Amino acid sequence: MNDMIRITERDGKKAVSARELYVGLGFKDNNFTKFCDRYIIKNEYAIQGVDYQCLVLHDEMPNGGLRDIKDYAISVDLSKRICMLSRTLAGENIRNYFIEKEKEALALKPISTLDILEMAIKGLREHQADLDEIKTDIKQLKASTQTRPDVYTAAGFLNLKGIKATLPVCIKIGTAASKVCRKNGWDTGTCPDPRFGTVKTYPAEALEKVYGLI
Repeated sequence: MNDMIRITERDGKKAVSARELYVGLGFKDNNFTKFCDRYIIKNEYAIQGVDYQCLVLHDEMPNGGLRDIKDYAISVDLSKRICMLSRTLAGENIRNYFIEKEKEALALKPISTLDILEMAIKGLREHQADLDEIKTDIKQLKASTQTRPDVYTAAGFLNLKGIKATLPVCIKIGTAASKVCRKNGWDTGTCPDPRFGTVKTYPAEALEKVYGLI
């Protein structure tokens, strides 16, 4: 296939010679001008300066001297379109060749420093988001379980016991714990709660006494 068509690169852009493509496709009319007019110049999908560019080559004459030959540098995408429009076996083979070359180019494309930095920044942001979520969970857990090792909110005490801390159950155990604290002269306190703002706290001993109620 390399003998049939070549992909060259100039200023970072890949291109194909229209003359080489014409020969490779094996057109029988032997009319390069007609080929260019139909598939390149009057192709509604081809934009001059983007998909193709006119070139003037200098060819040596057999008896000496030079002659000007017109050619076109056409993009790989336009070359593939021309191959499909040609409807020849050679055109299908060349199109597949272009596809394979593009795959090879993508596989060999080096990762730039900017790409590496962007991937690193993305990873750091995702890591920071995970950390922020964990910190929030820890704050909520602390606020809803205890303020001192021997002082708990009703919800925190229930969580430690493995009981679902629904609002009715929390109210029930909190009310009972308040009565026990008043009876025994034990102090109660308050604690910030992410759901209710501020809730009361009770000595662990008082909560243990009313634990049987639930």
